[in-house]
Amino acid sequence: MFNFFRKRMMPPVPAQEVVRQAAFVPSLEGLTEALFRFDEIQAPLALAFISPAMDFSATVARIAALAGETPVLACVAVAGLSDQAAADGEGVVLQVFSAKLVAGVDIRGVALHCQDIRAGKSRMSHAQRIGRIAADLQTIRPGFRIDARDTVALTFFDGASKSENYVMEAVYQTGRFPCIFFGGTAGDTAQGQAMPLFDSKNVVAGQAVIAFIKLAPGQRYGVFTSHGRAGRGASFVVVDGDPLQRTVTTVFDEQAHRVVPFIDVLCETLNTSPEGLASTLGDYAFGLEIDGEMFVRAVSAVDPASGAVTFRCDISVGDHLTLMPDAAGAQDVSADIHAYFQDKPAPTAILVHDSTVAAERRAWPAPGAVCHGPGTLFGVQVNRTLSALVFFSDPAFDFRDSLIDNFPVHYACFSGYFARRKLIREERENMQDELQAAFGEVISAAVLGDYSRRVTREFPDSELNLLAQNINSLVSAVDTGLAETGTVLSALAAADLTKRVSGDYQGAFDQLKTNTNGLAERLTQIVSRLSSASNNLKHATGDILSGANDLNDRTTEQSVTNQQASAVVDKLAGTVRENEQHAADARDNTRLVSQTAEDGGMSMGEASDAMARITASSAQISNIIGMIDEIAFQTNLLALNASVEAARVGEAGRGFAVVAVEVRRLSASAAEASTKVKDLIRRSSGEVSDGARCVTEAAGKLSGMLDVVRSNSALMDGIAKASAEQTTAIEEVNLAVRSMDRITQNNAVRVQEIHAAIEQTGAQAAALDDIVRVFRLRGPEPAAGAAATVVPIRSPLSAARPVHGAGQRTAQVPADDEWESF
Repeated sequence: MFNFFRKRMMPPVPAQEVVRQAAFVPSLEGLTEALFRFDEIQAPLALAFISPAMDFSATVARIAALAGETPVLACVAVAGLSDQAAADGEGVVLQVFSAKLVAGVDIRGVALHCQDIRAGKSRMSHAQRIGRIAADLQTIRPGFRIDARDTVALTFFDGASKSENYVMEAVYQTGRFPCIFFGGTAGDTAQGQAMPLFDSKNVVAGQAVIAFIKLAPGQRYGVFTSHGRAGRGASFVVVDGDPLQRTVTTVFDEQAHRVVPFIDVLCETLNTSPEGLASTLGDYAFGLEIDGEMFVRAVSAVDPASGAVTFRCDISVGDHLTLMPDAAGAQDVSADIHAYFQDKPAPTAILVHDSTVAAERRAWPAPGAVCHGPGTLFGVQVNRTLSALVFFSDPAFDFRDSLIDNFPVHYACFSGYFARRKLIREERENMQDELQAAFGEVISAAVLGDYSRRVTREFPDSELNLLAQNINSLVSAVDTGLAETGTVLSALAAADLTKRVSGDYQGAFDQLKTNTNGLAERLTQIVSRLSSASNNLKHATGDILSGANDLNDRTTEQSVTNQQASAVVDKLAGTVRENEQHAADARDNTRLVSQTAEDGGMSMGEASDAMARITASSAQISNIIGMIDEIAFQTNLLALNASVEAARVGEAGRGFAVVAVEVRRLSASAAEASTKVKDLIRRSSGEVSDGARCVTEAAGKLSGMLDVVRSNSALMDGIAKASAEQTTAIEEVNLAVRSMDRITQNNAVRVQEIHAAIEQTGAQAAALDDIVRVFRLRGPEPAAGAAATVVPIRSPLSAARPVHGAGQRTAQVPADDEWESF
């Protein structure tokens, strides 16, 4: 806390030195201690507005060190600084007040108890929060008398607290500070981040810092406001929302006289969609009228999913919100500024809160420190409204300021506003209690199934009366609808399908009527179809049973035939196996004959060769005999010549003649023998030729026989191989026949099971028919069909005829047409 108060007049100073205002770049280059002294007298107050891009703690520490004993009240200028000397809005703007203007300053910090608000989960009621803040305010004792004519409470709030109006409601509740509260929010309420403040001693967060400023004698101040809005549109009363998070979900539409979702009625009013509502609302704002003054409430967010509209300023249940076009402009603001200063002296200093448009700086008659952000006037937050605290230092110039001159009236009005808000809350809480008590009886009875109760209490609030009427209408509609529906359902439970819901309903009950009647109609159709199907099922069951019996007979006969076929195939398989063995033996014999024929062929070949050699030898012998015959002829000739010569010689040649005779006789014998031998050789040669020819012919025939034997051997091999393959095929056929017999046996068992199941189906069909006959249908009931005749199974498989013996080659099998039927 800093208390500065001078009871004596300060030495006169030039008017331009009453307040000093300077802008500095982020480095604070050029800032000295001299800024905080007026003629060697320490300034009683300095205001610092710091860009959010700067290190707040380090910056205020440097400023405070240079300020010395001058108390510094510092906050964040959320949207930047509008002073041209502040490096494009980044930097620090200082406003230093001299003792000629300010006689006393008392700076206090007030805890906002807003941790639960930041967390988004309220742990305190509205009354509890106000009570805690009011208790903190009760401890504040300014060191001077508070008078609205020369005292103003300059107030700054942590922008993330959303607690401005809680503080001001607590102020009016205590009744201890009868002066104007002017200030604003430091930081961005939409982002929900804590914004620090400097209370001349410490950097604090989650607090409001209030500087009670006492003006020096002869000094005056005024308050300027302008929002430049000329038109008004539809108005709504807030019914439901979250004051802590400044959201509204439902409102009372004063034109339609009904409670509606806020987003829906705004979309209807502005002719837009929920997705485009946020963009459309950029051209509009909402006004909260108090004492003829419109306090603007701008929208920060629209959430179509949750149906919530979030405001930048506080909002409360019961507030009347008027939709206004956002038509403010620099020209409108300049005109308002000109009108405000028209009958006033030149101002000494101006402290501006500009959250709508950048005011035309040339329109201001004196430099002003501009702190962007929602401002506060009389304790009620304003948004998108230009507000300014103006100081005047000309005691000789008398002027009027409607807000200051009529402060008691405004104070009473705003005190009444907060009292009304409190009364509205209490009344709504009481009415909610009464409503809960009145509705509780009806709702509790309805929960227990009793819809005969009604809400009979009249409430002073038309919305609650409308709600009571709606509850009564709802209960009545439920009672009537359930009664009719119950009648139909009871009839359905009693198997009476002739009843229907006939009342005139809308919405869900019309749907219930449609569904109930649809259920009855559908059940009627189903039961009718069931009745017809039951009758058809009985007939079909009888036909199926008859067919099953016939199928059983055929299956039994087929089983017998399969067994006989299996026996025949077994015998055939034995015969084929014997044939296979015989074929194998014949193949072996054929191979032996073939081998013998091969050998004979070789022998015949050798005989043929021998006969050829004999023929050749005979030819050679014939040649030799011919030579012998030639020799015998020559010898005979010689003997003849010798005889002639011996005769010529005479006696001397007698002996030689004898020899010649003998030689001639021997020659004749040799010639005769040679002739015989030659004849014999000729005959032998003929015989040999005939033998050779016979041998050649025998060899040819033997070769042909060998070819036949070889062919027979190949055929016998093929027969043996075919017999083996036939044996294998017969075995496979035998296996297939046996498998078919086994399948037939299984089919016969399944036929019996199917027959039993069909008999049960017939019994169930009869039972189903009995069940369906219980229902009463509109119109003539379908005629009950005759009961189907259930044909018993005539011959089970266990009683099938025995299999014929293996030697019996014929079996009684069904005719072709019977197989086709099967």
